[in-house]
Amino acid sequence: MEKYLIYGLVAVVLAVIFFVWKKMKKPKGDTSSWSGEVKEKESLPDNSFSVIVITDDNQTITAKVSKILWGNLERGDKIEKRKGDPYPRKI
Repeated sequence: MEKYLIYGLVAVVLAVIFFVWKKMKKPKGDTSSWSGEVKEKESLPDNSFSVIVITDDNQTITAKVSKILWGNLERGDKIEKRKGDPYPRKI
């Protein structure tokens, strides 16, 4: 009985450590770069924020943005994503 209690506690501690690590992990930047105009803002139920952007190449993309940037963006604002940056920025 005592052995199962110890295994259960270890499993709970590992699960908590995993979820904290997953929450604090920053997204990696990718190698794409673009700039464009915000057409629409989206707030998803899982507390993530994104915008639909028409790029300068006339492509439509959906880009994840930080909550702070999402709150400061309006339709028609210009944003750009630089190579290696995890999120775009307002220009």
